[in-house]
Amino acid sequence: MKSYLAAFIAALILIGFAVFGQLKTPEEDNLEFIFLIDKTDTFQTPNWTDVKEKFGLKTNKWKGVKCSFIPLTNLRLNKEYTAILEPKNKWLNNEIVRNDEISNFSKNLDSAISEIASLPVGIDKSSVYLPFARKLNSLAESEIWTLELHIVSDLMENSKEISFYDPRTLALIQTHPDVIIKQLQNLCPLKSLRYITIHIYFIPQTEKQDEQFEIVSRFYKTMLEQKGATVIIN
Repeated sequence: MKSYLAAFIAALILIGFAVFGQLKTPEEDNLEFIFLIDKTDTFQTPNWTDVKEKFGLKTNKWKGVKCSFIPLTNLRLNKEYTAILEPKNKWLNNEIVRNDEISNFSKNLDSAISEIASLPVGIDKSSVYLPFARKLNSLAESEIWTLELHIVSDLMENSKEISFYDPRTLALIQTHPDVIIKQLQNLCPLKSLRYITIHIYFIPQTEKQDEQFEIVSRFYKTMLEQKGATVIIN
């Protein structure tokens, strides 16, 4: 009798695990995207329609999506524009309500994109590394999101600490990159970026810009990959 009771309890436990497995929201489906948009000059931004497709809400409407937009200016801290769709459990929530939540998220997303696009362009100084590093470090602390950071910039730092427009600095980037890496990481050390994918967007308009971006983007790619990130230059 005891053996039958033990088997019955074991069966109930297994059923409970199976049901729980169906009810919980798969955390690996959740996404966090951060977009750093350089406002020191006019840069071509990603195709936002393509970006929205990457969220995959047509195939899984229950996942969570957090999308933030931050301008890069001469300031180290700038206002952040964010749209959030909280993850929901498909078995415990109403599909009609979820469709409304997705619609509101899309409106908030479009509003954030419009606000970041409307900010003024054209600033002599540019702080790129510090806000970049801070957002990467905040992503590195996340445990439940698929993490992507997209930066629209020529990556040309021009702050009081360091200027990539200085020919001596640009030369050091090529000959002794560790010197510049140390200088930047003294401002903000980078954590492990193992699970983060970084997209860099820039289309040079002149031969000089092309040469500078080739040097600086290769430098950034090496530095970020050393920390474990996946880096894609678009």
